[in-house]
Amino acid sequence: MPRHSHDILHDELQGFDIYRYIDINFIFSDKINRQITFRLIFCKYESGNVILDKFFSKALSTITISVISFYNIDAENNEKCDALFDKPSAAPKLTISETRYLYSTLVDIILRIAETEAIHFLTFQAYSEALRRVYDRLVKQYAAIKNLEVHIEGACYVIRTDNTNENEN
Repeated sequence: MPRHSHDILHDELQGFDIYRYIDINFIFSDKINRQITFRLIFCKYESGNVILDKFFSKALSTITISVISFYNIDAENNEKCDALFDKPSAAPKLTISETRYLYSTLVDIILRIAETEAIHFLTFQAYSEALRRVYDRLVKQYAAIKNLEVHIEGACYVIRTDNTNENEN
């Protein structure tokens, strides 16, 4: 069975108050040529998320919200990538096992950071139909395991990371 591993490259989030990140190096199937470093980004929520406004409007001024995303850092300043979230051509194509390891590890790290940084809500968006299917499955699975409140509308996701039962509305 292939062995996958990861290494968090920073002891704490890097950046500044509004934009913070952490880099995670993944090695898939114990092969050094199958490694990718992803940057996991936490951006402070400012305004304009329809789901947040709809479900939590009264509580928005008193909670911490972070928009999350991640990308392969080899896409930075890569002239072959049209956008930061493009897959660099040299990046390995991940197997199902590797993809499962990547996403489950990222979710675990995201939830640990949310707890450590006292982030009450995480919000993110799937940028393709394939990602939406993956995210739907993962979000529902982790929400059930961790007893998290989740709201999904189309490709937009909001996860309440604190388990308090405050009445927001």
